[in-house]
Amino acid sequence: MRRTAAAVGLHTLLLAVPALADPTPSATPEPEDPLKVSVTELLPRAPQAGQAFEVKGAIRNSGTRPVTDVRVRLGRGSVITLRAVLHELEQDGADITQHFPARRLTSDIAGQHPIDVLPEGAVGYFDIRTDVDSLRLDDTGVYPFDVEARGAVDTSGVQLLGAVPTWVPFFSANSKPQQNKVAVVWPVTDKPHQAPDGTFANDELATSFAQGRLQHVLAAPELAGTVSCDGGATRNDGVRDPRTTRCLPIPVTFAVDPDLLSAASTMSSAQHYSYGSGTARKQGTGREAATAWLGSLKAQVAAPTGSVLALPYADPDVDALASSAAGKEDLVTATTLGNDVINAQLGATPIDAVYPPTQGTGALTQDAADALTPQRGGRFAYILTQSAFPDLDDSSRTPSAPVTLGPSRTTNSSLYGLVADDVLSSLVVGPTHNDEGSRLAEQRFIAETAIIASEAPGLSRTFVIAPDRHSDPDVRTATESLRDIGRLPWLCPISLEPATQGSESCPGATSGPASKPYTDPADPRTAFRQGNGAQLPTSYLAAVAAAERRGTQLTTQVLDDSAGQPDTARKRIRELRTQLRQAVARAESSAWRQDPAGQLKQLSMLNGEVNRLVSNIIVLGGRLLLTSSRGTIQVSVQNQLDLPVELRLRFTFPGRPPVETGLISVAGKRSVPAGVKAQGLRSGSFPVDVQMIDRAGKVFRGNAQVLVRSTRYGRLALGVTFAAAAVLFLAAGARIMRRAHRKSAADAGETA
Repeated sequence: MRRTAAAVGLHTLLLAVPALADPTPSATPEPEDPLKVSVTELLPRAPQAGQAFEVKGAIRNSGTRPVTDVRVRLGRGSVITLRAVLHELEQDGADITQHFPARRLTSDIAGQHPIDVLPEGAVGYFDIRTDVDSLRLDDTGVYPFDVEARGAVDTSGVQLLGAVPTWVPFFSANSKPQQNKVAVVWPVTDKPHQAPDGTFANDELATSFAQGRLQHVLAAPELAGTVSCDGGATRNDGVRDPRTTRCLPIPVTFAVDPDLLSAASTMSSAQHYSYGSGTARKQGTGREAATAWLGSLKAQVAAPTGSVLALPYADPDVDALASSAAGKEDLVTATTLGNDVINAQLGATPIDAVYPPTQGTGALTQDAADALTPQRGGRFAYILTQSAFPDLDDSSRTPSAPVTLGPSRTTNSSLYGLVADDVLSSLVVGPTHNDEGSRLAEQRFIAETAIIASEAPGLSRTFVIAPDRHSDPDVRTATESLRDIGRLPWLCPISLEPATQGSESCPGATSGPASKPYTDPADPRTAFRQGNGAQLPTSYLAAVAAAERRGTQLTTQVLDDSAGQPDTARKRIRELRTQLRQAVARAESSAWRQDPAGQLKQLSMLNGEVNRLVSNIIVLGGRLLLTSSRGTIQVSVQNQLDLPVELRLRFTFPGRPPVETGLISVAGKRSVPAGVKAQGLRSGSFPVDVQMIDRAGKVFRGNAQVLVRSTRYGRLALGVTFAAAAVLFLAAGARIMRRAHRKSAADAGETA
């Protein structure tokens, strides 16, 4: 028979096998595969000659009628020795050429009560016990297997009513493989959730930390880190086989987005945190979940097998930003911010490697390398995806992970890469939330690693597993698959850091001949490539950059953090500066690449926060009356922020050069008067524009306006005024003289 195809990603493991047609059509047609088979145990994981072999599981009758004479049996196909063939047969189905004795179902897991009839909706259990020698696994490679459920519906006779495919590896005694070295990069990322002011736009993280994707992300490596091995396979005589007892610790490098770490820290440390906006704000519910999640991450990073790789803050769109000088500066800033957060929150020094977000081709461009490569010497590695090198596929042997890239324009040294294996990276996380298929999903991962080893048993190669950044691991599958790296005899778990330095080795093992690298360093095809995947739009990044410039101007050229200011104020200004840089990084996150609504929301929040801050520094103008050709034009600078500011004012008069004040210092929540002297003003009413100028001499805010009314006198008017004053003075003098004369005459008359 032909085995039903299984999807590469193993998202569905319970596949349908067509049932034989009922000779008498039924009014209620049966489903194509009324018996659903699930496998819960398949041991040993690495079968060897002379060992016992066991498959356990359950069968559910999903049809509408009872099934009688229910039996379960194993079917096997021919050995596969090439990885490409395994992938082809997984799509098209493999021929099952041999079958082995069937077993009855039981009504309980313990196998104490055999049954022949399985009613509709009922579940029966099976336990197939045989030995490896009976399966006739003679040649090295991977064998396709089916677990088949057979039975009869009505009088149709016994037929195949359901099956599930799997794969069983085998290495013959004369082809013991060298151990392939495997390093694990485990992404801990999510889209940004915080608003520019540090509050939360939503409370999605509360659920994700407690029982959602982010909880699954940490649960799998945490459980895999506990010592849990099979204890070795069993021989045919029931005695434990000492050859198979192997349980090595699994080093895991956590590729952490510092923005997610900051969000978890905020949720954990705040007595209360809120989310939403305006009057619709609500109290967050994730404090306890965030605290537990953060504690788990810290413990795993601090463990002897743990390490951390810091992503640039908020996992920015590297390709889009690297195409401009300003974008490159933002990448450098995001990298610095990321390392600072990792050091502060986890107390760990990130390893020297970069894990760029997956672009359309997975390629690393020359511009991106220039922005991300540190300005120092020493070896520095990039974790790349296999899709970056489609023209280097080798159907006969999977190449080793190391790849030499083109020279860096910043350090003049060749850059080093490690190419993650796309298929292994996908298989290790398993199907999402598929408890029935988790064991067979793990078995598929085992088969993939075995077929790689069987391609070249004499070579010891290096492989990197790096799941998709936003994958949601099936905890059971991921846990057991990670453990398999330390218990399968053809694998050897290694740390990522020595792999980035080209010094990886299997402890206690004799390495085989050195493998050819993923690409030849002299191969011109290894030069940097142009990314052609979806990127953040140029217009969007330009709008983000404009908001960033305004925020940077405020925090670096207007707010006053000089030595004369209180330490508390200086600290808060530095915090605000960092907060705005983080907000810009969130807006430039790769999470918004194909999310126009997310882009609009990020831009709106960023502009809103910058506008809110800037609008708190204002100039109060008004009306002013001058009664001469010169005078003082005065306004008030009001600082509604609780941080000190320092700026100049520029007054622009009609038809005259602007006049600037000196630096004006305004304490938080204060206002101060400021003005300039003016002369030669014309009479009448006219506006005077007032601008705020930062310490670098650039305009900070738009115009305020003072309406000036001047009533100044001209020279003729002054002459007339003086003449009139003189006439009045003379007239007054004459009058006084006449009065004095009359008084003198009167006094003389009285004397006579």
